[in-house]
Amino acid sequence: MWYFIQKGNEITVELIFTEVFWKSVKRGGKCIFEQQFYHKVAKSPAKFLIFTIIIILFFTGITFTFVIPGLKGFSLYIMIVSLLIYFVVANIFVGLSKERIWFVFIGSLILSSLGMGWRLWLEWGEYSLVEHMNPVVYVGYPSIIAFIITAIYSFSSSYLERKLNEKKRSVF
Repeated sequence: MWYFIQKGNEITVELIFTEVFWKSVKRGGKCIFEQQFYHKVAKSPAKFLIFTIIIILFFTGITFTFVIPGLKGFSLYIMIVSLLIYFVVANIFVGLSKERIWFVFIGSLILSSLGMGWRLWLEWGEYSLVEHMNPVVYVGYPSIIAFIITAIYSFSSSYLERKLNEKKRSVF
């Protein structure tokens, strides 16, 4: 299993077994999607915003030919990796903007459209893109990416709110 571990000031992605993960947490390593991660995002929002913009632009540009089932080049592995990356991006958005779901949706839609357009512009006329040159892909892929990021953002945001409310109740 993949885990995002925070040790000190750095965040690493590690492929580890569950026992090793829990030993790391007991020794002081924190899971990335805890409150401390969101505080780090709030402390340096410009860095994380630039990171999310680059990730959305490049990942939608690179992966749109690999993640659409039924079209030439589909890879389930690339699709799962893309979903994990969009999960990280959505959680960064949780730390950047609270309760701004339309901002996340529109921003993701624009960035994913630009990323896909960038790839199409670079490879215009390539034979490998012939199957992907249809209006359903042009409109559908950026919309679905924006919807996925927004759905994960909404879920993570509500989970964080619930966790914060539980902490407040336990204090009082």
